[in-house]
Amino acid sequence: NNRVGISSSIPSVALDVNGTVKSSVFKGPIHNTSGLSTFHDLRVSNNLTVEGTTTTLDTNLIDVDRVEIVADSNTDTAIVGIQSGTADIVNLFDGTKEVLTVIDGGSVGIGTDNPATLLEVQGSTPVLRVTGASATPARLDLTSAGIVKWSLLSNDVSSALSIEKDDSIKFVINTSGKVGIGTSSPAVNLHSYHVEENTVAKFE
Repeated sequence: NNRVGISSSIPSVALDVNGTVKSSVFKGPIHNTSGLSTFHDLRVSNNLTVEGTTTTLDTNLIDVDRVEIVADSNTDTAIVGIQSGTADIVNLFDGTKEVLTVIDGGSVGIGTDNPATLLEVQGSTPVLRVTGASATPARLDLTSAGIVKWSLLSNDVSSALSIEKDDSIKFVINTSGKVGIGTSSPAVNLHSYHVEENTVAKFE
């Protein structure tokens, strides 16, 4: 049947080798329908397609210009990292400086590798900046059970800073520097208005 066997008296394929094959160069496709193929070094000069699960142990990517993940799925997450132990979940470095850390438990540190709270940011001024769209004031919402409880707004057309609760302004500093408590339109430098008691206090 034009089959050759090495250490195999009944070759089942064109070249049936019962043992180890050593060569400086292999040309053509390498195919193994079952079992495990082991390579000391493997260089891929074109595309690499993997059908199935890729298992790596203590793998380091070195001399890499970019790792790009292009996902196209409506159900599967593009990047999933599972840490079953107690080590950090994510470490991102800029050179040798660790700039972003997610430690065991989920606390996030930006500019620190040991966040003491759920989110800790360290760095030069400004430490944290919230920027809105060109025509939208910057807004920071504090929510509870998915409902906005407090909102902090800045750079609005009518106010430099305002604090809202349940869509009602509680504190405002307008663009003229006047402060309003319980009112969004302070008439003097300090203007306080209490809705329930209908009382007004004005301080020039």
